[in-house]
Amino acid sequence: LLSTFFGIGTILGVFFAARWGLNRDDIALCAAAICAFLPMFLALHSAISNDPMLFCLCTWSLALCAYMIRLGWDLPRIMLLGAIVGLALLTKTTALALLIVVAISIVASKKLSHPKLIAWSAVVIPLVVAAPWWIRNMNLYGDPFAMKAFKDAFTGSAQASMFIESFGALDYW
Repeated sequence: LLSTFFGIGTILGVFFAARWGLNRDDIALCAAAICAFLPMFLALHSAISNDPMLFCLCTWSLALCAYMIRLGWDLPRIMLLGAIVGLALLTKTTALALLIVVAISIVASKKLSHPKLIAWSAVVIPLVVAAPWWIRNMNLYGDPFAMKAFKDAFTGSAQASMFIESFGALDYW
């Protein structure tokens, strides 16, 4: 059920990202509908995983960037964006790409309510949010992202390549 709620949040995030980014409700509705009915989207949000949470947080991060590029960066929005990106970083390391997106959004934006230095706190806040967990991982695993521990945990588990070798690509698909 929680994954389903994150899925609904992601669809809303896609709608608002398109609406705020392109300022067109028709495109926003089409984007949300396409997202909502993708078979893999439905499959992922019907299972227990951290991917739905990541997708929701990433989508809202992009939506907020679009909103602030269009309407301006102010401290409450910057803090909200920083917190959302920070939570995404805690969810999966894939969210590191959001730091680049936020940085590009700041550089591309012409509407800053505060000096650019304050806007850059949207990049610093997520690092502060994620730092305690990364420090814990560093102390426990010797790696802030615990990549080696993750790889070790899944060594020997079934991979798509194993099935393709066994059945052939056509039968696998």
